[in-house]
Amino acid sequence: MNGAVVSIQSRLEDAIRRLDVDGVERVDNEVRNVVAQAISHDSEQAVRVLRSLKDVYAGLIESVTAERSRVADELRALGKARRGVSAYQGAPDA
Repeated sequence: MNGAVVSIQSRLEDAIRRLDVDGVERVDNEVRNVVAQAISHDSEQAVRVLRSLKDVYAGLIESVTAERSRVADELRALGKARRGVSAYQGAPDA
């Protein structure tokens, strides 16, 4: 079951990197199946799988949050540059 979690992590990271929403949805559905399967077998296995998945999602949340912050910084810089260009273009000739 741990191999399944590693595979899930890899495919989720890849789908996120490619901005593949459908791919994320497919892997998410697989996660639901893995959790259901783990719960149906025994509680110890379920706890292990859930802890592993929690770690996977915590790491993904961290990386997505960092990427969102990077994009926000880039957008702010572009807005600032655009305002600078507009101010320069609108300035009267000396």
